[in-house]
Amino acid sequence: MRSLSKVETIIIGAGPIGLEMGVALKNQGREFAIIDEHQVGHTISWYAPGTHFFSSPERISIAGVPLITRDQGKATREEYLDYLMGVAWQFDLPIYTGLRLVGLSRAGNLPDSQHERESIDADDRPIQVSGHKPNSDFQWCLSLRPNAACTKEGEPAEEVVRCNYLILAPGDMHAPRFLGIPGENQKNVSHYLKELRNYFRQEVVIVGGRNSAVEAAIRIYRMGGKVSILYRGESLDATSIKYWLYPEITSLIKNGLIRFINQSEPVSISGNRLFYRRKGKNGQDRKGDESNYKEGDERPESRRSSQGESNNGKGEERAKTTRSSPEENADAQSLEEFLEADQFLLLTGYVPNSSLYENLGINLVGDHRKPWHNEETMETNLRNVFVAGTATAGRQQRHTVFIENSHEHVRRISETIAHRSAGKSVEQQGNSAGSDLQGLYEEHPES
Repeated sequence: MRSLSKVETIIIGAGPIGLEMGVALKNQGREFAIIDEHQVGHTISWYAPGTHFFSSPERISIAGVPLITRDQGKATREEYLDYLMGVAWQFDLPIYTGLRLVGLSRAGNLPDSQHERESIDADDRPIQVSGHKPNSDFQWCLSLRPNAACTKEGEPAEEVVRCNYLILAPGDMHAPRFLGIPGENQKNVSHYLKELRNYFRQEVVIVGGRNSAVEAAIRIYRMGGKVSILYRGESLDATSIKYWLYPEITSLIKNGLIRFINQSEPVSISGNRLFYRRKGKNGQDRKGDESNYKEGDERPESRRSSQGESNNGKGEERAKTTRSSPEENADAQSLEEFLEADQFLLLTGYVPNSSLYENLGINLVGDHRKPWHNEETMETNLRNVFVAGTATAGRQQRHTVFIENSHEHVRRISETIAHRSAGKSVEQQGNSAGSDLQGLYEEHPES
C-alpha cells in the first residue's frame, strides 16, 4: 500500500467535483491527496455505452479545461471519462485508488473537553457543545481500507492518515436503489444497462420510468430487443426525461412497439417471470392491461394480428402477461399477473452512501437525508470536514444538484481552507475578494 501518513487535505471521491477540488487546491499551492475506492469517474462508467449527458459540455467541464466533443454536441459517457482522466493527467493530481474511507477520529491525545464538538439543533443549525475555537487546527485521523485486490501479503489491513481538512465528494450514486423483492439478485436481473448487443432478440422487462429506463427501452428496441416497461406512475413525466427522448418513447408506446404497463409495482422475480400488482388511483389493487390505451381503443396486439404483423415483423409477441394460478406457483395466490422475459432491468435510480456520513458522525437532515452543511462554506457539523457536489443533496428523488451547479462548492471550500490556514475568521472570509477560480464561474454562470 502506498503510504500517505499525513497530508493537509484529503478529498474523498475522484469524480468531476473531486478532481476540480484538487485542481483548486493545487493552484493554491496546497498539499492534498484524492482518494477513491475505485477508478476516476467510476460511477459514470455505470452509464450505458454511448449515453449522452443532459448538460452541455461547457457546464460539465471542470477546472477551466474545455470539453471538446466529437460532434460539438453533448458529451458521451466515453468522452467524459476520457476527459476526466485527461484533467487528472494534465494537472498531475495525486490520486490514490483502491482505498475506502471506513473511519474518522480526532488526532492527538487531548481530553474530549478540549476538542471541538458540534451537533444540530431543532432548527438545523450547528450548535457548540464544548471547546469550540474557530481558528484552531483540528487534525483528523482517517482509517482507509484497501480493496482486497490492492492488498499485498504482509501489508496492514488498514492505513491511518492524518489530515487537517477532509472534503467529501463521493457523489450520490453509491449503489442502485434496490427494490427489496425476492429474486432481485438472479443472474438475469440487472440494475445497469449493459452492452446493447446482449439484448439482441431478447425479451426484456424494464422497471422504471425516468431517464435511464426510457433510454434503455429505446436503445434495446432499436437493437432488436422486445421491450416492456413496468412503471408505478400513471404516465411518463416529460420533466423527468431528456427532452429528445420523450417524443421518441411516447411514439413507440403509442404505436405498440414498446409495451407500457402503468401503475404497477413488481412483487417478486422467479426464473423468467416477474410478478407484479397493479394499483388504481386510490392505491387499491386493480386488474387490467396497458394503460396507455383508452377504453375502446384497438389494442396493438389485435391491430398487428389483423395486419399480419407484429413487433419487429417476426410474428412474435412481446413479454407475455398472464394471470397466475396457485397450481403454477405457490406464491401466486396473492399475485395478480406476471411478465415473462429473458432479462429484467430494474432501472429505478441510485442512492448515496448515507452510512458513510452516519459512521463519520455527520448529521443527516430531512426526508432526503442530506448531510447537514453550511451553505456559505460547505462545512458539515464537524469542523474542517466539508461536503461537495451531488453528495450535498442526499437521496434526490427529483434531481436538483448536478455537476453543472456544483462548481460553486469548489470555490466556497477552497476559500474557506485558504482563510483558515491564514488564520482569518469566518467574518473576514465573507469579505474576501474571491479565489482564482472566480472568473471561471462568472464565465459560465448557472441558470
